[in-house]
Amino acid sequence: MLLKKYKVEIIIFFIVFTVYSFFTLLKITNGLPPENLAADQYFQIAENIVNSRFFSLDGLSPTALRMPGYPLFLAVFFKLFQNWWVILFLQHLISAMSAVLLYIIAKRWARPAWAATVSFIWAFEPYSIDISSQFLTETIYTFILLAFIFIFLKYGDNLFEKKIIVMLSFMSAMLIYIKPISLFLPIVFAVALLYPKLTKKSLTRIACFFILIFIFLFPWLLRNYLVFGSWQLSSDNASSLYITSLLFQADKQGLKHLPEIPKTDEFPKFIESGNLSKTTPEIKKASQIILSEPFSFAKFYIKNLSIGVTGSSWWGSTRNLLKGSSGQVNYHKEVVSAVFDFDKNKIFNFSPKEIGALIVMASGILFWSLILILAIIGAIFLFKNASSQTKPALILMIGIILYLILIGNLAAGDIIRYRFPASPFIVLFAAKGLLFIAKKDKIKII
Repeated sequence: MLLKKYKVEIIIFFIVFTVYSFFTLLKITNGLPPENLAADQYFQIAENIVNSRFFSLDGLSPTALRMPGYPLFLAVFFKLFQNWWVILFLQHLISAMSAVLLYIIAKRWARPAWAATVSFIWAFEPYSIDISSQFLTETIYTFILLAFIFIFLKYGDNLFEKKIIVMLSFMSAMLIYIKPISLFLPIVFAVALLYPKLTKKSLTRIACFFILIFIFLFPWLLRNYLVFGSWQLSSDNASSLYITSLLFQADKQGLKHLPEIPKTDEFPKFIESGNLSKTTPEIKKASQIILSEPFSFAKFYIKNLSIGVTGSSWWGSTRNLLKGSSGQVNYHKEVVSAVFDFDKNKIFNFSPKEIGALIVMASGILFWSLILILAIIGAIFLFKNASSQTKPALILMIGIILYLILIGNLAAGDIIRYRFPASPFIVLFAAKGLLFIAKKDKIKII
């Protein structure tokens, strides 16, 4: 009876897990070292936690370059299974659960067939498979965001119960423990929680919500104070802001690449060590560069946003899945350079591989351009027709999308990776937008 009741959920879970696992098995068959799938130092920190019980990049000096959430996840399961590949299969399980959660969420506004379609479109977008097949934070982060929305929809008017507030506070803290850029995301959550009831009781619960988040984060803040003399969460945000300021300078000078950081500057050492004592001067320096020409920076920011928000990693992801390398290189650089410079000589002499890269990249950009346009239409349509029970969840999803994309554009312009945790909601809105345009939509609230 239970199998029959959750037949669609089980099918979605099984298909997603099987497809994701196929590409990991391909890497294992090809003899790929798991280190090739390690990026952003999470793997190295996890290894040092296991080997020396020390949160460090080099096993000697403490670091705050990364938050502890994901490295601890890696370390716990590596200690348990003594195999890095097992962790990737575990991530595939989490991705499959995310696909099921998206299906359940989508069923609030669409018939089961369309909800399943939304789930599969998101799950089989190349970057979704690629990022689950690497040692990166996005798999767990996205799952927690989807679970957050699920709770909003499931409990509705009971969101201010004590146990629910504790649960939401804990999940918010976990998001920050995984990505420090999430520090202000609970403000978005609070706005959704307060809509449409602004009462003394709700304000008290919101205060408890933020206090509990601080309590959950306090052990890490205390560790950083004792080690570095700073109450900051991580040096990652400072490094991203500093790189953004350098990109801004490069853009002003008409350079196509990030200018080399002067050897006399402390910043390279600051990146390597994750030393919080060096973050303040770097934040100050970056802020001075950005605020010195606010209008020029706004122009630079909007230009990057308009280009990056429709960016596609399809070529890099396809290559990574078939060859098994790190997904940090998202584009075929020579092709991108030739197209953006409109270098006719290079374009007309593209090799078959470069033509293939161009087609795949262009397809990805077209896909995301259409998806985002449809998502805007779908979000407006849904919000106008939503019930009071589901409006808070819609506010939350829209807020998450805007927050992650806008912050991603500020964090060294890495919009594609920051867009990913918001992509389930973008695809959901896009599906509703398509149904609305096709005049085949009927609002469904259950």
